[in-house]
Amino acid sequence: MFFIVIVTLLVLSLIIFLHEFGHFYTAKKFNMPVSEFSIGMGPLIYSKLKNGTQYSLRAVPIGGYVLIDGMVEASKEDKEFKDYTDEEIIEYNSKGFMSHSKLEKIIVLLAGVIMNFITALIAFVILMLITGQPIINAFYMFAKVFGATFMGLKMLLTGAAKAKEMVGPVGLPLVFAEQIKTQGYLVLIPLFSLLSINIGILNLLPIPALDGGRIIFVLLEFFGIKLNKKLEERIHTIGMILLLLLMVFVLFNDVKKYIF
Repeated sequence: MFFIVIVTLLVLSLIIFLHEFGHFYTAKKFNMPVSEFSIGMGPLIYSKLKNGTQYSLRAVPIGGYVLIDGMVEASKEDKEFKDYTDEEIIEYNSKGFMSHSKLEKIIVLLAGVIMNFITALIAFVILMLITGQPIINAFYMFAKVFGATFMGLKMLLTGAAKAKEMVGPVGLPLVFAEQIKTQGYLVLIPLFSLLSINIGILNLLPIPALDGGRIIFVLLEFFGIKLNKKLEERIHTIGMILLLLLMVFVLFNDVKKYIF
Protein backbone atom coordinates (compact mmCIF):
# COMPACT_ATOMS: atom_id res chain seq x y z
CA MET A 1 0.00 0.00 0.00
CA PHE A 2 2.92 2.32 0.70
CA PHE A 3 3.99 2.03 -2.94
CA ILE A 4 0.45 2.91 -4.09
CA VAL A 5 0.50 6.00 -1.84
CA ILE A 6 3.77 7.12 -3.45
CA VAL A 7 2.35 6.54 -6.95
CA THR A 8 -0.80 8.51 -6.05
CA LEU A 9 1.25 11.42 -4.71
CA LEU A 10 3.43 11.42 -7.83
CA VAL A 11 0.37 11.56 -10.11
CA LEU A 12 -1.22 14.34 -8.04
CA SER A 13 2.06 16.28 -7.89
CA LEU A 14 2.43 16.06 -11.68
CA ILE A 15 -1.11 17.34 -12.22
CA ILE A 16 -0.56 20.20 -9.77
CA PHE A 17 2.81 21.05 -11.32
CA LEU A 18 1.29 21.23 -14.81
CA HIS A 19 -1.60 23.39 -13.57
CA GLU A 20 0.68 25.84 -11.79
CA PHE A 21 3.16 25.82 -14.67
CA GLY A 22 0.36 27.10 -16.92
CA HIS A 23 -0.08 30.14 -14.64
CA PHE A 24 3.68 30.57 -14.28
CA TYR A 25 4.50 30.36 -18.00
CA THR A 26 1.85 32.82 -19.15
CA ALA A 27 2.62 35.26 -16.30
CA LYS A 28 6.29 35.25 -17.32
CA LYS A 29 5.35 35.70 -20.99
CA PHE A 30 3.38 38.83 -20.09
CA ASN A 31 6.26 40.07 -17.92
CA MET A 32 4.31 39.78 -14.70
CA PRO A 33 6.56 39.55 -11.62
CA VAL A 34 6.34 36.03 -10.14
CA SER A 35 7.79 35.97 -6.62
CA GLU A 36 7.30 32.24 -5.97
CA PHE A 37 6.46 29.00 -7.78
CA SER A 38 5.74 26.32 -5.18
CA ILE A 39 4.91 22.64 -5.42
CA GLY A 40 3.36 21.45 -2.18
CA MET A 41 2.06 23.43 0.77
CA GLY A 42 3.22 24.13 4.32
CA PRO A 43 6.81 24.16 5.63
CA LEU A 44 9.58 24.81 3.14
CA ILE A 45 11.86 21.86 2.30
CA TYR A 46 13.94 23.36 -0.50
CA SER A 47 14.04 26.59 -2.45
CA LYS A 48 16.14 28.25 -5.13
CA LEU A 49 16.02 31.87 -6.21
CA LYS A 50 16.45 32.50 -9.93
CA ASN A 51 15.63 35.61 -11.98
CA GLY A 52 13.55 37.08 -9.17
CA THR A 53 11.45 33.94 -8.63
CA GLN A 54 11.75 31.56 -5.69
CA TYR A 55 11.21 27.95 -6.77
CA SER A 56 9.98 26.01 -3.73
CA LEU A 57 9.30 22.45 -2.65
CA ARG A 58 7.11 22.26 0.45
CA ALA A 59 6.39 19.51 2.96
CA VAL A 60 2.73 18.73 2.24
CA PRO A 61 2.62 17.16 -1.26
CA ILE A 62 -0.95 18.28 -1.91
CA GLY A 63 -1.51 21.55 -3.69
CA GLY A 64 0.80 24.23 -4.96
CA TYR A 65 0.71 27.83 -6.03
CA VAL A 66 2.21 30.63 -8.10
CA LEU A 67 2.55 33.98 -6.35
CA ILE A 68 2.19 36.82 -8.84
CA ASP A 69 3.00 40.23 -7.38
CA GLY A 70 0.43 42.97 -7.65
CA MET A 71 -2.73 40.87 -7.36
CA VAL A 72 -3.84 43.76 -5.13
CA GLU A 73 -2.73 47.36 -5.54
CA ALA A 74 -0.19 48.30 -2.87
CA SER A 75 -0.56 51.23 -0.51
CA LYS A 76 1.09 52.38 2.70
CA GLU A 77 -2.11 51.53 4.55
CA ASP A 78 -1.19 47.85 4.21
CA LYS A 79 1.19 46.50 6.86
CA GLU A 80 3.30 44.63 4.31
CA PHE A 81 3.98 47.86 2.38
CA LYS A 82 4.37 50.31 5.29
CA ASP A 83 8.16 50.44 4.85
CA TYR A 84 7.96 51.06 1.08
CA THR A 85 8.73 54.52 -0.28
CA ASP A 86 6.16 56.23 -2.51
CA GLU A 87 8.40 55.51 -5.52
CA GLU A 88 8.64 51.81 -4.62
CA ILE A 89 4.86 51.53 -4.30
CA ILE A 90 4.35 53.24 -7.67
CA GLU A 91 6.87 50.87 -9.27
CA TYR A 92 5.25 47.83 -7.62
CA ASN A 93 1.79 48.79 -8.88
CA SER A 94 3.06 49.64 -12.37
CA LYS A 95 4.50 46.15 -12.97
CA GLY A 96 2.15 43.85 -11.05
CA PHE A 97 -0.79 41.71 -12.11
CA MET A 98 -3.35 44.52 -11.76
CA SER A 99 -1.43 46.79 -14.15
CA HIS A 100 -1.91 44.41 -17.10
CA SER A 101 -4.77 44.30 -19.57
CA LYS A 102 -7.95 42.42 -18.73
CA LEU A 103 -7.27 39.94 -21.54
CA GLU A 104 -3.79 39.14 -20.22
CA LYS A 105 -5.15 38.67 -16.70
CA ILE A 106 -7.86 36.28 -17.92
CA ILE A 107 -5.34 34.29 -19.98
CA VAL A 108 -3.06 33.87 -16.94
CA LEU A 109 -5.98 32.85 -14.72
CA LEU A 110 -7.26 30.36 -17.31
CA ALA A 111 -3.83 28.93 -18.16
CA GLY A 112 -3.75 26.39 -15.33
CA VAL A 113 -7.13 24.92 -16.25
CA ILE A 114 -6.25 24.85 -19.96
CA MET A 115 -3.02 23.02 -19.11
CA ASN A 116 -5.04 20.43 -17.17
CA PHE A 117 -7.38 19.84 -20.12
CA ILE A 118 -4.60 19.68 -22.72
CA THR A 119 -2.49 17.21 -20.73
CA ALA A 120 -5.56 15.08 -19.98
CA LEU A 121 -6.28 14.85 -23.71
CA ILE A 122 -2.64 14.05 -24.48
CA ALA A 123 -2.72 11.26 -21.90
CA PHE A 124 -5.82 9.78 -23.56
CA VAL A 125 -4.06 9.95 -26.94
CA ILE A 126 -1.07 8.09 -25.48
CA LEU A 127 -3.43 5.46 -24.07
CA MET A 128 -5.01 4.98 -27.49
CA LEU A 129 -1.60 4.58 -29.13
CA ILE A 130 -0.46 2.05 -26.51
CA THR A 131 -3.64 -0.02 -26.82
CA GLY A 132 -3.69 0.18 -30.65
CA GLN A 133 -7.04 2.17 -31.03
CA PRO A 134 -8.00 5.08 -33.69
CA ILE A 135 -6.82 8.41 -31.99
CA ILE A 136 -10.30 9.94 -32.31
CA ASN A 137 -11.36 7.76 -29.38
CA ALA A 138 -9.19 9.92 -27.13
CA PHE A 139 -11.49 12.86 -27.89
CA TYR A 140 -14.56 10.74 -27.15
CA MET A 141 -13.08 9.64 -23.82
CA PHE A 142 -12.19 13.23 -22.94
CA ALA A 143 -15.72 14.42 -23.71
CA LYS A 144 -17.23 11.53 -21.73
CA VAL A 145 -15.17 12.26 -18.60
CA PHE A 146 -15.79 16.00 -18.99
CA GLY A 147 -19.55 15.45 -19.10
CA ALA A 148 -19.50 12.96 -16.23
CA THR A 149 -17.63 15.45 -14.04
CA PHE A 150 -20.27 18.12 -14.65
CA MET A 151 -22.99 15.58 -13.93
CA GLY A 152 -21.28 14.67 -10.66
CA LEU A 153 -21.16 18.33 -9.63
CA LYS A 154 -24.83 18.73 -10.49
CA MET A 155 -25.73 15.70 -8.37
CA LEU A 156 -23.68 17.08 -5.50
CA LEU A 157 -25.35 20.50 -5.68
CA THR A 158 -28.86 19.06 -5.96
CA GLY A 159 -28.33 16.55 -3.16
CA ALA A 160 -28.58 13.50 -5.44
CA ALA A 161 -25.04 12.66 -4.29
CA LYS A 162 -23.90 13.19 -0.72
CA ALA A 163 -20.86 15.28 0.16
CA LYS A 164 -19.52 12.41 2.28
CA GLU A 165 -19.16 10.38 -0.94
CA MET A 166 -16.47 12.78 -2.18
CA VAL A 167 -12.96 11.38 -2.35
CA GLY A 168 -10.02 13.57 -1.40
CA PRO A 169 -6.26 13.11 -1.67
CA VAL A 170 -6.11 10.85 1.40
CA GLY A 171 -8.77 8.53 -0.02
CA LEU A 172 -7.27 8.43 -3.52
CA PRO A 173 -4.72 5.65 -2.77
CA LEU A 174 -7.63 3.30 -2.03
CA VAL A 175 -9.14 4.14 -5.43
CA PHE A 176 -5.78 3.72 -7.13
CA ALA A 177 -5.15 0.40 -5.39
CA GLU A 178 -8.53 -0.99 -6.45
CA GLN A 179 -8.13 0.15 -10.07
CA ILE A 180 -4.54 -1.12 -10.37
CA LYS A 181 -5.56 -4.48 -8.87
CA THR A 182 -8.29 -5.03 -11.48
CA GLN A 183 -6.79 -3.32 -14.55
CA GLY A 184 -3.03 -3.11 -14.02
CA TYR A 185 -0.72 -0.11 -13.95
CA LEU A 186 -1.84 1.07 -17.38
CA VAL A 187 -4.95 2.40 -15.63
CA LEU A 188 -2.78 5.19 -14.22
CA ILE A 189 -3.04 6.98 -17.58
CA PRO A 190 -6.85 7.36 -17.58
CA LEU A 191 -6.74 8.07 -13.83
CA PHE A 192 -4.33 10.91 -14.55
CA SER A 193 -6.72 12.28 -17.19
CA LEU A 194 -9.73 11.88 -14.92
CA LEU A 195 -8.08 13.79 -12.07
CA SER A 196 -6.73 16.47 -14.43
CA ILE A 197 -10.19 17.13 -15.84
CA ASN A 198 -11.76 17.14 -12.35
CA ILE A 199 -9.19 19.59 -11.00
CA GLY A 200 -9.56 21.77 -14.08
CA ILE A 201 -13.34 21.97 -13.82
CA LEU A 202 -13.28 22.55 -10.06
CA ASN A 203 -10.88 25.47 -10.54
CA LEU A 204 -13.27 26.97 -13.10
CA LEU A 205 -16.12 27.18 -10.58
CA PRO A 206 -17.03 30.81 -9.76
CA ILE A 207 -15.90 30.41 -6.15
CA PRO A 208 -13.73 33.08 -4.50
CA ALA A 209 -10.05 32.06 -4.20
CA LEU A 210 -10.32 29.66 -7.16
CA ASP A 211 -9.30 30.65 -10.70
CA GLY A 212 -12.96 30.86 -11.72
CA GLY A 213 -13.74 33.25 -8.87
CA ARG A 214 -10.89 35.57 -9.82
CA ILE A 215 -11.95 35.46 -13.49
CA ILE A 216 -15.44 36.63 -12.46
CA PHE A 217 -13.97 39.77 -10.89
CA VAL A 218 -11.92 40.51 -14.03
CA LEU A 219 -15.01 40.01 -16.20
CA LEU A 220 -16.93 42.45 -14.02
CA GLU A 221 -14.34 45.07 -14.97
CA PHE A 222 -15.23 44.51 -18.63
CA PHE A 223 -18.72 45.78 -17.82
CA GLY A 224 -17.48 48.74 -15.83
CA ILE A 225 -18.19 47.14 -12.45
CA LYS A 226 -15.05 47.73 -10.41
CA LEU A 227 -15.00 46.57 -6.81
CA ASN A 228 -12.60 47.81 -4.19
CA LYS A 229 -9.52 45.57 -4.43
CA LYS A 230 -9.23 45.25 -0.67
CA LEU A 231 -12.83 44.04 -0.54
CA GLU A 232 -12.13 41.61 -3.38
CA GLU A 233 -9.18 40.11 -1.51
CA ARG A 234 -11.26 39.77 1.65
CA ILE A 235 -13.86 37.88 -0.39
CA HIS A 236 -11.13 35.59 -1.75
CA THR A 237 -9.82 35.06 1.79
CA ILE A 238 -13.28 34.03 2.99
CA GLY A 239 -13.55 31.70 0.00
CA MET A 240 -10.19 30.14 0.89
CA ILE A 241 -11.30 29.57 4.49
CA LEU A 242 -14.48 27.86 3.30
CA LEU A 243 -12.47 25.70 0.90
CA LEU A 244 -10.12 24.71 3.72
CA LEU A 245 -13.12 23.73 5.85
CA LEU A 246 -14.40 21.60 2.97
CA MET A 247 -10.97 19.99 2.67
CA VAL A 248 -11.04 19.14 6.39
CA PHE A 249 -14.50 17.57 5.94
CA VAL A 250 -13.32 15.50 2.97
CA LEU A 251 -10.15 14.54 4.86
CA PHE A 252 -12.23 13.30 7.79
CA ASN A 253 -14.35 11.15 5.48
CA ASP A 254 -11.23 9.80 3.74
CA VAL A 255 -9.68 8.77 7.08
CA LYS A 256 -12.91 6.97 8.05
CA LYS A 257 -12.58 4.81 4.92
CA TYR A 258 -9.29 3.45 6.26
CA ILE A 259 -10.65 2.87 9.77
CA PHE A 260 -13.95 1.29 8.83
